[in-house]
Amino acid sequence: MGRATTLRAAAVAVGLAAALLLAELALALVGWQPAVPGAKVFLAQSAPMKRFFHCYPEPGPGLEAAPVLEGTWTARHEGAKQAMPPAEAVAGSPWCVEYLISAEGFRIDPSATPRKGRRIGLVGDSFTVGEGLGYDDTLGAQLEELLDQRVMTLGRSGASAEDAAATIEQGMERGWFRRAVYVFVPNDIWLPDALKAEKRAIGWSNNLREPELGFAGQLRLTRLVARAVALRQARDATLALYGRAYDPAHNPEGLARLERALAAMARHPVAVVLYPFLVDLDAYPLTSVHEAVAARARDAGLPVLDLAVAFAGHDEAALHVQAVDRHPNGQAHAIAAGAVASWLGEPGR
Repeated sequence: MGRATTLRAAAVAVGLAAALLLAELALALVGWQPAVPGAKVFLAQSAPMKRFFHCYPEPGPGLEAAPVLEGTWTARHEGAKQAMPPAEAVAGSPWCVEYLISAEGFRIDPSATPRKGRRIGLVGDSFTVGEGLGYDDTLGAQLEELLDQRVMTLGRSGASAEDAAATIEQGMERGWFRRAVYVFVPNDIWLPDALKAEKRAIGWSNNLREPELGFAGQLRLTRLVARAVALRQARDATLALYGRAYDPAHNPEGLARLERALAAMARHPVAVVLYPFLVDLDAYPLTSVHEAVAARARDAGLPVLDLAVAFAGHDEAALHVQAVDRHPNGQAHAIAAGAVASWLGEPGR
């Protein structure tokens, strides 16, 4: 019996080895290589920053070949502080999207022929900016087409709810728009130092580091599995972090700041749109966060639309800019723009 057991175990081992070899050969034949974490690159000329780029390892809608690096440029992996040689950056991430920035620090439509009539200010963070997208694919551009009204995209990457309230106040005072839509994303809340440090360590969206795999890292299959595991772990840690960020026991100051920002917005004609992280859309894990923010906004007298409903049932992987950048792509913004336009068009809105 011992010999039979040994032979069966050997046969199983040989079968597994053959299956792994076939999988490795299949990945090699199709030319698959794992996306390199951190391969989203920030690129800018070292002049007053009115123009900069995000560059990616794969082509995509709105992306063009990297600019000619004449003059002085700076580059770094998105989310990292340490600079890298610009030529090295674009060699690994040769597909870029350009952002033109106004004197006030907001993204400009490079081909804009401003619509006349009432203007809407679209205020928020990188989701509003349209990171990784040509301007025509942004939420503001698609919303403008559907509403046939001028929509001013007034987003800043990393903007908080407090920053959005300040932008709305500035826009109203200067007459940029008559009403505003605040696009809220769960990471808009202020974080204490402990949660900030945890967020930096996770680096989920743009700066996830390649796992250390040693010799096994030479195999495509190993890297495929390790990459999937690392992304899953980082995603779960990020969702847990933002769950705690809205817990009064962990972040009372952040919640107080959020309430003050919403109260400041309520002094003007402002509507709030809750844009979900594009994960687990059939069983959205941050539903309680959306509910908490919606309740606070309504208590302040602000109308609220939760886009988690519009995104339910969609394939999240089809809605990301790239594997190294989980910002919404043009398809995601089309879903959002359709829902927002219908909602804003309701009587009394």
